[in-house]
Amino acid sequence: MNTNRILNIIKKSIGLFIKLPAVIVMAAMSLTALDQLDIFSENSIFYGLDYIPSLLITMVVIPVFIIRILLGYKKSASVFIIIFLFYFSQFGDENLIASVKSNTHNQFHKPDISVAAINVQYYAKGFENVINKIKEIDADVVLITENVLNEKQTAIFDSIAYPYNVITGRPGSSAIMSKYPILNYKEIELPSYQASLSRSNDLDTLHRNPHRAFLHAVVDLKNTPVNIISIRLLGGRPKDNSLKESIRWGRYLIDVHQKEIDFFIDYINNIDGHIIFGGDLNAHSTSKTVRKLNETAIDAYTISNSLIGNTFSPPFPILRIDYLFAKNEIIPVYYEKLDVILSDHYPIYAEFSINNGENN
Repeated sequence: MNTNRILNIIKKSIGLFIKLPAVIVMAAMSLTALDQLDIFSENSIFYGLDYIPSLLITMVVIPVFIIRILLGYKKSASVFIIIFLFYFSQFGDENLIASVKSNTHNQFHKPDISVAAINVQYYAKGFENVINKIKEIDADVVLITENVLNEKQTAIFDSIAYPYNVITGRPGSSAIMSKYPILNYKEIELPSYQASLSRSNDLDTLHRNPHRAFLHAVVDLKNTPVNIISIRLLGGRPKDNSLKESIRWGRYLIDVHQKEIDFFIDYINNIDGHIIFGGDLNAHSTSKTVRKLNETAIDAYTISNSLIGNTFSPPFPILRIDYLFAKNEIIPVYYEKLDVILSDHYPIYAEFSINNGENN
């Protein structure tokens, strides 16, 4: 057997080997696209595949494309990349057909209020450090998730947080800080059970835990009441790292997210007046959870971005799971992810304008 024939066999073998990830990627693109189109029922094994971020698929597509080009399969590589680009433009995060907006203040709307959303990861970086960074960010309102302060710690928090007024929910839930007077507030229970923020969770006993909740406050913005809501959707870890428990926990999270978000949307749709809400939703922007919110409110991220963004720091720097939304005659005019390390999430910051001529 001559050398050229051997090299040709090796080349074909490598080509066949490279086809496998290409086929897997094509299947993943097809199934995630179908799930985004709500083709699959809740009982389908493919339900929830829209939680897979498009950038994760991209990380496989690029090396497969390059290798096929180097091996001389230019035609099939070109078809492969064209299909991917179409998929990404229609179903990626963010949709490429969305209008491109500059990362600057909207010149037509003067901001009336600034809001930051911060996952503090149960103050793992230090309680006082969090307070100092919040003061440096200097937003009018701050939405805090993974707040674990008890009553005594909250009193200390309140005493050193000036000029902010501070309200907190149950430990492990949310908190709201506001420079503006807080007219009233309440904690609303979600149809889900608390899960540990730092330890593993056993699905068979989770129902024994208290219900989860979000925090709803009304602040006085220069004689205009504004509804402020801090929310975090269920997150956590399975009881062990086995494939069975990981799949079981992942499926549970997706199912619970739908119950939580359906309840939450029904709640905000019955609020009169301006609404700003946000926090750690533990769901990627292409997921059905966030897509449901996009039908009833404006994602502040889209005012300054049209392509991929992330708020979850390494080892998963491809996920945007923290959000700020506006609803009912409030529009976002500026958005920024802050390069501040307070947890495993980046804080986000947005400015909003009251727009009495538009309903969302």
